[in-house]
Amino acid sequence: MRTHLAVAVLVICAVLTGLGQEKVLIKYKMDKGKVFLYEDVVDGKGTQEMMGQEMKSTQYSRSINRWAIENVLADGSIVVVMSADSMVTRVKNQRMDTTITPKEMIGKRRKVVLTPRGVVTERAVIDSVNIEGMRGMAGRDGGRYHQFSPDPVAVGGKWTASILDTVESMGGKMYNAATMEYTLTGKEQKLGHECLKITYAGTTTTNGKGAMRGMEVFMEGSGKTAGTVYWDPSGYSVYEEATVDMDMNLAITGQQAMTIPTTSSNKITKTLLKN
Repeated sequence: MRTHLAVAVLVICAVLTGLGQEKVLIKYKMDKGKVFLYEDVVDGKGTQEMMGQEMKSTQYSRSINRWAIENVLADGSIVVVMSADSMVTRVKNQRMDTTITPKEMIGKRRKVVLTPRGVVTERAVIDSVNIEGMRGMAGRDGGRYHQFSPDPVAVGGKWTASILDTVESMGGKMYNAATMEYTLTGKEQKLGHECLKITYAGTTTTNGKGAMRGMEVFMEGSGKTAGTVYWDPSGYSVYEEATVDMDMNLAITGQQAMTIPTTSSNKITKTLLKN
């Protein structure tokens, strides 16, 4: 009797161990013709030091962004046409308290090609904006893309990704680099989806240059980011929350040459509204 009981216990333990080691391949997968609507919110605060004076500010932005899946390539890469259905930003500091609704940006389309692992292989502006101060915004797709492990991972599994990105800014380019460590922490219900819960943390650096009112502007900085993404195993994000803290230096050349140290702290959420 004891022998049979011992065997039964061993079998149960083996089954439980096997379930705990179940592995899953996490990837982007969205079907051609599908449309995903996301609410993107950034709630931040920052401090600038200019000409010996410190200025603190808060900024809140909310946008509804449309991801229309235009095509799925032979290698599984998805061609996404992105546009904003709505967009509003509120800025408050010692000099202003204003709400901005950039109507010129609504409906302007950008294309992104994204591999199943989450690598951006192509970006293109479909609808340009010929308005001073908004030309660079037309090239920003606003996406937060995650790079997943090429191999299946089990709960508790970790992987590291090096992410490089280039965005248009003030008539120039900004180069962003990040090193992230991801962990698959488990499964959890979110917004009616049975999701994989993935946490991440890492460091970022940024540098580049642009132009403002005829003066060259050089930017460089570093920071930290951490967050949690709830991922539908069929291939898309359901909800994400993150914090991004940055220390930046802006160097302006020309008649009013100066260096402007800037610190910022942002809380970011991305919520699936429709798919």
